[in-house]
Amino acid sequence: MKFLSLGTCGWAALALLWAFGPAGTAEPAPGQEEPKTEPRAEHVPAPEAAAEEARKAQQAEAAANAAYGKAVAAGRAAFGKRNYAEALAHFREAAELMPENRYAALLAGVAAYWNREPRVALDYWAPLAEKAPQNSPEEWEATRHLVLAWHALNEDAKAEQCVRRLYDLRSRARLKPALAANGFTRQHLWLGTRRMGVWEVFDERGERPSVWEFTLVETKDGDDQDLTRLIVEPELQADGRVGYALVEPGSVKRVYKRWLVKPAYVDARNTAVAAAKGQLKYIDASPIVGEDAPVAVGPAPTQAEPAVPPQKPGPAARDAAELEKARLQKIEQLKLSPVATRLLSFVARLAGIDFDISRYVRLSLTDPASARKFEKAGLTDRWPQATTEASDLVQFVATIKPTDLQEAFRHLPVALAGTKGDYARFVLLTALNTRGGDMPDEFLSSCLGSEDFVVRETAALLMARSGRKEGLEALFKELAATGDGKAGDEAARIISFPLEELLGPVLGPCPMRDTAGWREAALAWWKQHEAKLGYLKGAPAGQAVWRPVP
Repeated sequence: MKFLSLGTCGWAALALLWAFGPAGTAEPAPGQEEPKTEPRAEHVPAPEAAAEEARKAQQAEAAANAAYGKAVAAGRAAFGKRNYAEALAHFREAAELMPENRYAALLAGVAAYWNREPRVALDYWAPLAEKAPQNSPEEWEATRHLVLAWHALNEDAKAEQCVRRLYDLRSRARLKPALAANGFTRQHLWLGTRRMGVWEVFDERGERPSVWEFTLVETKDGDDQDLTRLIVEPELQADGRVGYALVEPGSVKRVYKRWLVKPAYVDARNTAVAAAKGQLKYIDASPIVGEDAPVAVGPAPTQAEPAVPPQKPGPAARDAAELEKARLQKIEQLKLSPVATRLLSFVARLAGIDFDISRYVRLSLTDPASARKFEKAGLTDRWPQATTEASDLVQFVATIKPTDLQEAFRHLPVALAGTKGDYARFVLLTALNTRGGDMPDEFLSSCLGSEDFVVRETAALLMARSGRKEGLEALFKELAATGDGKAGDEAARIISFPLEELLGPVLGPCPMRDTAGWREAALAWWKQHEAKLGYLKGAPAGQAVWRPVP
């Protein structure tokens, strides 16, 4: 299964290592015939003595190779039968026969780890990491295994240090094996007869649909049986910002916990373990809407009749439903690719939602409790499926091909027809931010004309981030238009966040109140430096992408 870099029981890693072949395990060379020489005198000439020594050395090396190969073969056989203690004994023998052979030590550590002896595994793997050349494939391989050992020893902080080194080997060293990897096994947790394997996804750009995957298997009958899978995934919040949730996917997606920001691994792991043990109940369950969703037939057996008959929709609701139906029909008539059609259908269903995103974001900065009430009254009570469909759209956009994305955006006006569509536009902007890469310039430019302040601000950020200076200009125009008082303070503070991302700390932090002084200083800085600003393509994360150039 995917999450186990060591395989269900270590087979994949061992197969990988064995594919290389342990160093120095060639078949013993056949013995050489004794050189034909004249009858020896009492004193053996130097050349003949050297040849004799070489022959003995060759025989000793062949014997060592044979013993090493025998020990490794026996270890493989024992490991294949899940006799990990026996496998460890054989791999330990091989490592002692050839102390300089790193693969023997690596295999011994693998056997020790699966024999639930992480301290022994660490004793084999730590020297490999210390001896490995810096920024080498050997360092990458050893460090991945150290993560497993430290977690098994409950040394989560030390495991985290190793994880940071793995990311460094990708982002700084640009090591090929590291860049080619989609992720790595974080940890295995034994929960009685069950085992939970944790796969961490490499997703520095925030484009993947999951962060961690927790797969629970039953091991008591000898063959691992999958029980369930939990994942931590990005989730669109009502204000359009991306949070995270621990979910159990399936025909009904259960949500166990939500975070406003990406959680620390240990927090996510402990939450997943509690859910797997039944100690944590899910807080939300929504049916999966899509092409592969099962078709419901009649009411669920436990579904009770409503105490009050549902009210018929009013004229406005009927009109909105008719408009949505018309948009979906026109999308079908376009005869686009299935992927582009599905994306536009998502947008068409969200287009009729009328929710004041800007007000919600402003409330979130100053009064989170009021923001939650506003969200409930203005969004979730009126459109119960809105946040679920928005989250589905964000994840869908993150995974489709650029050609399908371009095809869909060319026909976006069809999906938005007859509506202001600001909520749908903001969800699309969030999806593009999550996806990264090339941006649909025409769509971003159109969003600058939106009635919603946060839609304009987000579109301007994406434009400026991708190198379009008009996005930066739009942000400063928005800043200049903010007035005095509470509303102006809130708007200026919201704008300060993208400006800090794009320009770095040159403007300084925006105060919570009385922002007039900060605003004037920021506008003066822009007037002075606007013509000198240049775009730095490929700037590292966290560094300014627009800087004054000579």
